[in-house]
Amino acid sequence: MAEDDTDPVLGGAAFGLGFYALAHGVLGPILGVKKPEWRQEGSVVGMHLLNHLAFGIVTALFARRGAREWG
Repeated sequence: MAEDDTDPVLGGAAFGLGFYALAHGVLGPILGVKKPEWRQEGSVVGMHLLNHLAFGIVTALFARRGAREWG
C-alpha cells in the first residue's frame, strides 16, 4: 500500500524489486525450486530483474487506476 501521491512508477519499481529479492533470493533457493541468483548467468539475472520491475510497475499502475475507479 502506498499514499495517493506516490508515483506509481517508483512505488511499483520498489514493489517489483522487493518481490524479486524475496522470490529469487530467498524463497526459491530455500524451497529448492531454483538456483540462487548469484549462481545464475548475468543474462538470466537481468531478465528476472527486468521482468519483476515491469510486473511491479504495471501492478502499481493498475492498482492506482482501480482505486480511482472503484475506491
